[in-house]
Amino acid sequence: MTRYEKIAQMKPEQKNHWIDIPELSYWGERIFGEIAVAEELSQGRYDALLERAVDCLYEGFLKEHALPDSLCRKAEEILSPLSAQAKEYTLHCVAHAHIDMDWMWGFHETVDIVLGTFRTMLDLMDEYPDFIFCQSQCAVYRMVEFYDPALFRRVKKRVDEGRFVFAGSSFVELDKNMPNLESMARHILYTRQFLQERFGISYEKINLDFHPDSFGHSASAPDILAAGGVRYFYHCRGLDGQQLYRWRGASGKEVLALNEPLWYNDSIRPMYLCRVPAFCRQYGIKDMMKVYGVGDHGGGPTRKDIELILDMQTWPVAPKLIFSTYDAYFAAIDPYRENFPVVTGELGPTFTGCYTSQSKIKLANRVAEDRLYLAEALTAFAVREAELEHFNRQFRAAWEKVLFNQFHDILPGSNTPESRDHAMGAFEEAMGGVMA
Repeated sequence: MTRYEKIAQMKPEQKNHWIDIPELSYWGERIFGEIAVAEELSQGRYDALLERAVDCLYEGFLKEHALPDSLCRKAEEILSPLSAQAKEYTLHCVAHAHIDMDWMWGFHETVDIVLGTFRTMLDLMDEYPDFIFCQSQCAVYRMVEFYDPALFRRVKKRVDEGRFVFAGSSFVELDKNMPNLESMARHILYTRQFLQERFGISYEKINLDFHPDSFGHSASAPDILAAGGVRYFYHCRGLDGQQLYRWRGASGKEVLALNEPLWYNDSIRPMYLCRVPAFCRQYGIKDMMKVYGVGDHGGGPTRKDIELILDMQTWPVAPKLIFSTYDAYFAAIDPYRENFPVVTGELGPTFTGCYTSQSKIKLANRVAEDRLYLAEALTAFAVREAELEHFNRQFRAAWEKVLFNQFHDILPGSNTPESRDHAMGAFEEAMGGVMA
């Protein structure tokens, strides 16, 4: 009997949803997680060590019909010579809450989701001194500032400490297929302005494009991102077969891209540890990233996630686990970017049926983009020629209404009537800025 067959008997996989297989104990999960890591480290070189560890478990399992903690500890000791090799790899654990703007709910509920998520994350920071949280979308910070100024002050304090970190470079996680290039540039511009005004974050530090859930990305994106000073790109949809690569535009400019190898809307799990050596070996690096935290309807990471990270930091046959950020991860792999493959052209799209629905929102977006651009150009000319008053503030407010509506569950049309109605109201307000 092979060691894989022995493991299958001790740790059966649930093949059918109607068969109830009891969960392993803490030590059972731990030792099988470490065995999986050892398998990836071994690649045939440490088979004798693995056989000893599995035989130790299997012989005890036949006697006890269970896996006592003492037996798991003994197997871990057998594998301990692989500890130093396992610790050569680092898993960057990045906490995030995916918050959909007005998807299956109205704007009022989005505000409630944002405020609740931010309060929970700040409370977790009080409990866990090493915990770091990353949150995308400038719009959600604006909501907190407007609806709960005291909460915003708490956020600012943690931002100053480097523990509440802005992720991305856009006003919302926008659709990347229908907005024009001017809109994409405005997302970067107004996000940078807001972060500098409220938190003192310099433009140069906003260098990540974060779009895990968008339904594809146009071929022009690398050019506009690079022109805006964005160096890194994170996504989960639109590309198969490649996780780490350089996305190059028609101009030759490129961004270093990570196509999430696991999933962004997820918990921390011991089974992911073994993915680290394999991923790193494929790309010739020593670092992998795991984004964790519940999402769609806010929430973020749980105490269970944080406690498990802290615990797995002590496991001998496991990669190093650290509370980290997107910027820290990309900085770790950036020196190796020349070794990564080049991808050109558009990514996706996916969920193409969405692009045939909610036609009023699509029409409003195109009209708003055209009229705002024209009105601002004419105003700039008038200001110069007739020394009239500037209207930058009004145009920025109007553009932000349009940018919000470009969220990937609003503009494509995968939203509800409540969301559609709010989007059309925001369009009317944006047009007020044109007519003022």
